[in-house]
Order: sequence, then C-alpha cells, then structure tokens
Amino acid sequence: MRPRALTLISGGIDSPVASYVLRDYEQMPVYFDNFPFAGDDTRERALDCMRVLGFKHAYVLPHGQNLAEFARNCDRKFQCVLCRRMMFRTASELALKEGYDFLITGENLAQVASQTLQNIYTESSALKVPIIRPLIGWDKEDIIAVAKEIGTYDISIRPAACCMIVPPKPATRARLKRIEEEEKKIDLQDLVNKTLSSARKVHL
Repeated sequence: MRPRALTLISGGIDSPVASYVLRDYEQMPVYFDNFPFAGDDTRERALDCMRVLGFKHAYVLPHGQNLAEFARNCDRKFQCVLCRRMMFRTASELALKEGYDFLITGENLAQVASQTLQNIYTESSALKVPIIRPLIGWDKEDIIAVAKEIGTYDISIRPAACCMIVPPKPATRARLKRIEEEEKKIDLQDLVNKTLSSARKVHL
C-alpha cells in the first residue's frame, strides 16, 4: 500500500503546486484557518485551489486562537516560527490519528522568514511524522509556471488578508533551544487538543 499524506494547503501559489507534484500519492488537504487574523476570502481561496486539484473533502483546523496565545505570551519576533511549529505539531497528531503517513508542504527555501534554512530546521523538530517538501529548491518562476498550467495561479493571487498578526521584524535565525524556552510559556498540548477537537472535515 502506498503511503498516504496530509497536504497543508494555504491557498498561496506554492502549496497547490506541491500537491500537484506529488499527485500520484493519496492526499487529504488541510487548511489552518487563521481567523480572526485572516478573512473568509483567504479560506475560500485555499478551498478553491483544492477544488481545482480535484479534492472532494478537506480538513479545516482553527488556528487563530493559537496565534493569539503566542502573541500574548511569547517574544513577538518568533511568531512565525511558533506558528509553523504548531501547525506541524497539530498536523502530525491528526495524521497519526487518521492513519496518514506523512505531510506535504509547499515550502521553498529562503522565500519567506519562516523558510530560512535555520528556521526550517527549528520548525522541523516539532514533527512527529515524516515530511516531504517537493518545491524546496525550485525557482519561483518555475513554480508560477506550473501553477498557471494547473489552473491555481489566478486563484492564489486573488486579494486576501492572509495573516494580520505577522510581526514587523520576524526572526530569520531562530535557535531551537530559544524556541523551546518560549514554548514553555504556554500549554502546547492543550492548544493541540483544542485545535483537533474543533477540526472540521468539509465537503468541497
């Protein structure tokens, strides 16, 4: 039996292309909803990308309360890394619970603050299942070309309020030890449990 994946799809340009690249594997898309720090237009953009990719169902997980908890209790410059680690931690537990074997993401090296080499290393330690990043070394223009070919590009560039809690100067070289110290300020497992208990499987 081929391994099955949970695919993190944000509705941006990259993650739908990552899903398409690994289309021969059975996938279930996952969207982390940043409401109230992102709008309905952001969620609908992601769901529309999933529809174009041929998915019939998706998991929608509330993530805004996690972002608020980090902003209240942790050093703001680490917000993006803490966010990514929480997504990985929660998606890993969902994968283990539902029988999925690995995660797929659209990360592209050094494109944004959370995707610098050091930050990717720090974020990855939160994983409990394997992860595949098929676009990690791709040129951005090549990703855009595929997105246009498969019909997700025009959806991904629709105006949307993606995340309104990004810090003005996010850390680009977050060290694991420091991040773990920040995470001690909050009850991570409680956040994971609340997120999973509120997860919805939606029909596309």
